[in-house]
Amino acid sequence: MYYLEPQAEAEPQLDRVEAALIFILILAWILPGLVGHEPWKPDEAYNFGLIHHLMESGNWLTLGLPDESPFVRPPLFYWTAALFGQILSPFIGLPDAVRLATGFYMGIALLFVVLAGRILHGNGRYAALMLVGSFGLLGHAHQLIADSALFAGCAIALYGFALRSRNAFFAGLVAGTGIGIGFLSRGTIAPAFFAPVLLLLPIFGARIREQIVFIIALAASLSPWILIWPWQLASAHPELLSAWLKRSLDISFGLGRAPHPSWLFYVSLLPWFAWPTLPVAILVAWRERAKLLEERFLLPLAVFLSMLIVLSSSHTTRELYAMPMLLPLALLAASSMESMKRNLASAFNWFGIITFGLLTLLFWTGWIAMVTGHPLYIAARIHHYHPDFVGHFQPLSFFFAFAATLLWIWLITHTEHNGRRATLNWASGIVTVWMILMTLWLPFLDSIKGYREMFLSMKATLPGKYTCIEEKHLGEAQRAMLDYYLDVVTRKKHCDLVLVQTVSSNRRHPQGLKLIWEGARAGDRFERYRLYRITTSKDNG
Repeated sequence: MYYLEPQAEAEPQLDRVEAALIFILILAWILPGLVGHEPWKPDEAYNFGLIHHLMESGNWLTLGLPDESPFVRPPLFYWTAALFGQILSPFIGLPDAVRLATGFYMGIALLFVVLAGRILHGNGRYAALMLVGSFGLLGHAHQLIADSALFAGCAIALYGFALRSRNAFFAGLVAGTGIGIGFLSRGTIAPAFFAPVLLLLPIFGARIREQIVFIIALAASLSPWILIWPWQLASAHPELLSAWLKRSLDISFGLGRAPHPSWLFYVSLLPWFAWPTLPVAILVAWRERAKLLEERFLLPLAVFLSMLIVLSSSHTTRELYAMPMLLPLALLAASSMESMKRNLASAFNWFGIITFGLLTLLFWTGWIAMVTGHPLYIAARIHHYHPDFVGHFQPLSFFFAFAATLLWIWLITHTEHNGRRATLNWASGIVTVWMILMTLWLPFLDSIKGYREMFLSMKATLPGKYTCIEEKHLGEAQRAMLDYYLDVVTRKKHCDLVLVQTVSSNRRHPQGLKLIWEGARAGDRFERYRLYRITTSKDNG
């Protein structure tokens, strides 16, 4: 009904122009947003603080901020980011240097999705484009978060499972390495994703000998990842390892607590988070329902369902945890790209053109209003949200945004209405909007999502002499940025200055304290930060 009968299972013959366009689109999706801005609230600021302290302290076994006891997190991403920081920070800012680790892992993930797609159904490039076009991945794929390393590990593991029928030993080594990367990035959640899939190997039609070789190779390559770091940690901090392992198992398998009412969290999240990958994957599964036991459909479907069940049973639910589920969905969605009917492809194509056309027009108009003051209504709304921001024309940013817009217009006017081209047009549309945001709008976004301006304004009011700054209700991200920007490590008590994080509706000032500074991030109408000095009897007199 929705698809034509596929003519072949081989990789679609792409001319050099189309292949080059896909490569450019993927680069234009990965790179913007990785450089040119400060650590943003909330995850980036805190993770940057952990990486910055790791580089300063030289403690590569445990993590923590300068004002807290060390704790345990799987360290692979933080190690990688610290290495990027050490190598590249002499040439670019430290926040940009460490954030490139995210781009490194996202590039690995897209590469292995292409390889897995080629093996399963010959549509590797378009599996990558389905990921690029997914709404939920866009922002998280450019943040300084350990989930990007988990994402890459899951992509490598998927490739290993897909390769199993061709070379069981090498496939097991690859799959074990991918799961190991995931373990050393986010803990036991990665093995939990793929353990149920191992039980389904007989359904995939694998011979007993092939299954045994695959599992042995997988276990051999996984072992160093899951043993060396915990062994070192157990030698130095056995109590920290025990606490982390209990917490990680609880997150992965929902152990140790009462049932948590979150079973429908990811089911309700995916319709927009995985758009348009999810609906295309559902159409493929329906159309190929008689063939779902074939490995090219069964493998991504089994991995997706395993991930969904594991995540839904966890006591910790967050939007970004859904990222790995996009990998099998993209492979499933791309499996019948060639056979999508023309009318469905046309509808998909026009929906993308209208959606991204309106967004592109909106963001270009908003930028013009920021720079020129016209249209007056839009300029007034932006000024109301951020009164202190003044937009400036930046030639390089304008060039990249204008070039991306022209490329998108050229693509949508020079492509046929079929599944492949509709996917290409959709991905180019989302890349265009992202490019505009991360070039023309980046100074505005940086000023409202970062802490630099706020803490520098506080620095100007600090007295010439003070012993230390005590924090009250200050979050981890804020303490991390205070250490980075002002080289100030807060304490819990016995200081002559007190920094309080509160809400704007709270106008009360604690007794015995004199307000010397009050501020907030630009555009934040909820959080407030107040710096007090402890008053003495002389001050009161």
